[in-house]
Amino acid sequence: MKTDSGIGSGASAHIHRHPLIGCISVFLHCLATVADPRANRRVRWTPQAASTAAVLMALDEDAALSGRFQHVRRCMKRDYRRQRRTGRTYNGLLKALERQSDVSLPIVKMELRGQLRQRWRRIDPTSPWLLLAVDGSKEDLPRTRDHENVFGIADNGIFPQAFVTAVVEVQTGLLWDWRMGEARASEKKHFMEMIADLPEDALLLADAGFVGLPIWERLCAKEQPFLIRVGGNVRLLTDLWPQARTTRQGDIVYVWPAKARKTRAPLKLRLLRVGSGAKAVYLLTNVLD
Repeated sequence: MKTDSGIGSGASAHIHRHPLIGCISVFLHCLATVADPRANRRVRWTPQAASTAAVLMALDEDAALSGRFQHVRRCMKRDYRRQRRTGRTYNGLLKALERQSDVSLPIVKMELRGQLRQRWRRIDPTSPWLLLAVDGSKEDLPRTRDHENVFGIADNGIFPQAFVTAVVEVQTGLLWDWRMGEARASEKKHFMEMIADLPEDALLLADAGFVGLPIWERLCAKEQPFLIRVGGNVRLLTDLWPQARTTRQGDIVYVWPAKARKTRAPLKLRLLRVGSGAKAVYLLTNVLD
């Protein structure tokens, strides 16, 4: 991360002296006026500087965190030297990120989503939906006592794991929302927490891990369009919910829980088939048109 020192000085040079920082600043400029929660004392790692350092460390190729931090510090020491905003220690950066996350993350999320919408409309102005996909996965963590106590060891039996459920914009790969929990956390539970924040003009895509009446009812109540892969035939769809009666009329499917037939109406969905024979894929949607 060498810095081009021949650009000069001033506000423009502060942003563009390093090309990568120039690219990052477009997305993190929203933090320029955000104050650190520790308002009673001067801080070296402001929200914008700390967030920039975190992104640079994630992109650095050094295997050791200490090496990544030293590379980032040398880069940012020059770019921020006139305003003297950066700290000197890795622990100081981590403490700043932890302290500032509740303030910084919502602002960055809103900024990224806004920029995404502008680009999406320019790329495909006729598209009726923003395409979002949800999935969950387990991530191996360094084997430390704290990680084992907080996250636990799941099916690998060796390393602690974090379970991450993420909603991603399909065309750009931008993280729209996410939840992280212990190794045995539920992706369905994570997703249920995120449904309320999904945009109404998005079509949600999901695999067979997100089937189930509670999820479908919550999405339908919010009038959230979805397209979810399910079992390969109607009988399998019925077997997933032994207490539910499922009937089919054309491509319309009604799911009606036996315990709630006196108080709730059947849930009306649409079953689509893509392909034929053994390679057929079945998709369930609440888009009936």
